Amino acid sequence: MISYIISVAMRTGALFLQPLQRKSLVQLVLDQVKEALISGKLKPGDKLPPELDLASALGVSRSSVREALRMLEALGVVERKRGRGIFVPQKPRHAILDPLVFSLLTQQGSNSDICELRFVLEPVLTALAAMKATQEELAELEKIVNETESSLEQGVLPFDKDIEFHRKVFALTKNPYLEKIGNTVLDLFRASIWTSMRVEPYTAVQDHRRIVKVMKERDPERIQSTVREILMGWKQRGFNPCCSSPLEEREGR
Repeated sequence: MISYIISVAMRTGALFLQPLQRKSLVQLVLDQVKEALISGKLKPGDKLPPELDLASALGVSRSSVREALRMLEALGVVERKRGRGIFVPQKPRHAILDPLVFSLLTQQGSNSDICELRFVLEPVLTALAAMKATQEELAELEKIVNETESSLEQGVLPFDKDIEFHRKVFALTKNPYLEKIGNTVLDLFRASIWTSMRVEPYTAVQDHRRIVKVMKERDPERIQSTVREILMGWKQRGFNPCCSSPLEEREGR
């Protein structure tokens, strides 16, 4: 059966496809592309078959394929080249090819579910990091905040420093499983973190200084309440997936 599917796929150009059973058709298309990327059947630079061929091979409507491709394009998983078709980027974001990240990115939960996930995890991970970090490691975390502020004063938006701060916090949990989960959730918020950095760049500095301050005090309850307060303010100002998805931002909705 597998060899038959591959032989048909070779003729149609749909190298990664298998006919789909009905559930959420869009989700099933996403799942097929995800599995093809993770397994290596689709590689950076590969061109996807035309929408009509994809729909025929998968046994779904062209509209389902089109919607799935729009979602993948908004997430940066594929890119549309005018007059040439849709491709896997030559240099895709490393996180996109991570199975756990990709699974969450293409999961059809609500945006409020994503926010709830971060609200549950980040305060706990930050408190754990504070309990395990040495004074020297907390000083390194504070250095990242200082470098963020210095970049802003020089007229540079230090998006990478914002991300580095959060990754450092998760690394300080000194638990590879928790670090992995924390970074996965962080990747779901990259677009909104970039938006917040453009609109309110100094807010990140202020928030991160507050976090470092309470981490130095090593009071788990206060750390968690501070992080929740910061996340709630961030949410209320609209810099989160609850207010707009990457696809909606791209389309200007």
